[in-house]
Order: sequence, then C-alpha cells, then structure tokens
Amino acid sequence: MAAICVFIFSAYNLIHIFLEYKKGDDAYDNIAGEVSPDSTDEAGTPWVWDYDAMLAINADTKGWIKQDDIISYPILQTDNNDYYLTHLANREKNKSGSIFIDCNITDGLQARNCIIYGHNMKNKAMFGSLKGYRSKSYYKDHKYFDIYIEREKYTYEVFAAYEVPEISDAYTYSFADDNAFLQYLNLSRSRSIYKTDFRELTAVDKVITLSTCTNDDDTKRFLVQLVRSN
Repeated sequence: MAAICVFIFSAYNLIHIFLEYKKGDDAYDNIAGEVSPDSTDEAGTPWVWDYDAMLAINADTKGWIKQDDIISYPILQTDNNDYYLTHLANREKNKSGSIFIDCNITDGLQARNCIIYGHNMKNKAMFGSLKGYRSKSYYKDHKYFDIYIEREKYTYEVFAAYEVPEISDAYTYSFADDNAFLQYLNLSRSRSIYKTDFRELTAVDKVITLSTCTNDDDTKRFLVQLVRSN
C-alpha cells in the first residue's frame, strides 16, 4: 500500500510538471505567433519580429534571443531578479519563468557585460539547451545567436562556456576602466572548459553572459558567454 501511494504521488507530480511545462511552451508559441506572424525557421527565410507588438504584451521587453529552432524568447528586465523566475512574458505565473536581464544592469543589452538568466528546464526549454555547451562538438555546431535589441538585429558568437559558484566575479557587469574589462574577458576565456575559435577580445566588445542552473548542484551555475560579432 505504501508503494502504491508513493507511485500515485510521483505520477501526480510528473503530470503536474508536464502540464506546467506545456502551458509555458504554449504561451511562448502564442507570443511568437503574435510578434512574428509571417516568419518561419526555414532555411533562407529571415525571422522578423515586431518590437512594438511585444511591448504591447509586456512593457518590460528589451529584446529577443534566437538560435535557430532551439531558443526563441523575449528578453525582459524589471526592478528585481525574482519576478521573472516564476512568471512568463505574458505575466502568467508559471515555473518556466522568462528570460531576463539582471535588474542591476542599467545599460541593458548595450552593457559591456549584459547578464541574462533563464531556467535549465528538463525539456530543454528556456536555457535548458545551454548544457549542450559542455561539449566542444556542440559548440562547433552552435556558435551563433541572434540578439534583437529593440528594432535592431545583431549576431553574437560564443567565446566561453564554464561552471561557476552562484556567487562569482563572473557576474561582474561594471568595470572601472578598459583594462579592468580586458582582464575580465581574459579570465573568462581562461575559465572556458575548451578553447573557442573567436578572435582576441577588445575593450570595445559587447558581451552577453547567459546564466542557468546546473543539473546536479544548486550552488553552481553554468555560463555561456557571447560577444557581438557584427
């Protein structure tokens, strides 16, 4: 009887998690349909989004992050780092949360180092696919991200991937001068679990740090760092 009760409880939890995930996925599919109704992911077909349409859904919108058909979400920012852990971009409460910029970064996606958070979802939604960057072969096949900052599109390239404690200087977003920023960039590259192909970084580069949880240690975070390449 005890075993049956445990099984029923576990099954209930799994179904609840599945339904929560599906609700989040469906909400983001609906949002994508509203802000980019005429775009597809077919080869050679440009993906175009309507920034104003996304603002009408959520005024906290700062941009959009897209990587083929793997990642495609609005980027949000509010005055705290808690709200979007548990709310979708349409403000519905959901454990999938949103992709969002650290609230302390005043320059948003134009900051020298813009830190963006997202959950490591078991179904690879949100930033669940970032775990793939533990493999150099995955990196080689997925070097690029498209970042839409308001109405402009930029290409970013991965230059580092590594694990850090949840409190780490890897989350530095303010730098005293160019030399301090270059030291940070060199440290980031030295921490990477493999050497990437990107050119030498400079003080004028724009960096985005994607941060998500690890699968096996709540005190650690996995980072994938991108640099603007166009």
